[in-house]
Amino acid sequence: MIKPDPSLLPDWDEDNINHIAAHGIRPEQVEEVYYGEGPYPTLALKNKKKRAKSAEYRYRLWGTDGSGLCIEVIIAPFPEYGIWRCVTAFPMLDTTKKKLLQEIKKMSRLPKRIQKSLQKEAHEWDMRISAEGPEKVQKFLESAEPFKVPRPPRQPVSLRLDPIDISMIKRIARNKGIPHTQLMVLWLHEKVAQEWDGSSPP
Repeated sequence: MIKPDPSLLPDWDEDNINHIAAHGIRPEQVEEVYYGEGPYPTLALKNKKKRAKSAEYRYRLWGTDGSGLCIEVIIAPFPEYGIWRCVTAFPMLDTTKKKLLQEIKKMSRLPKRIQKSLQKEAHEWDMRISAEGPEKVQKFLESAEPFKVPRPPRQPVSLRLDPIDISMIKRIARNKGIPHTQLMVLWLHEKVAQEWDGSSPP
């Protein structure tokens, strides 16, 4: 298993942000692939840079962003400067995506017999549910019990943020060991509390 130095921080500027933007990719998507924050694990190859006099190397990553989009990324780590830098990134070709999903499937901890059984079961559930009439569904619902998840109710909010701001927020959140969305909620809650009780600094 390839284990990059977790202390390295992402390095973004106008050059590499604009380069990947031309491919329809944003910095936060690259970071989600690098840190394995997508629904599938990230796979990588460590390649020595061609014709390099020093021991420079590159990571070629295949993974998914938080939404499940398959992305291929080339990363240049610079431990001596404490950073890693995205060289390029782009949506994965269909043929590459197919191979990636095949490899990920092999990594499952479930035995193949169980995987095949679940695939068959999925189709059986689809057919059974689609054939159920209203009366049968009503009987099921009458027998059903409340399903409670221990999480306070929240209202989703859509925000458009600058890619560099998002990258910095994720960086700070990783240093604190919490999800970046949780950090944003904490900051917002603190600011609202300050404004409400009049303790906000001038």
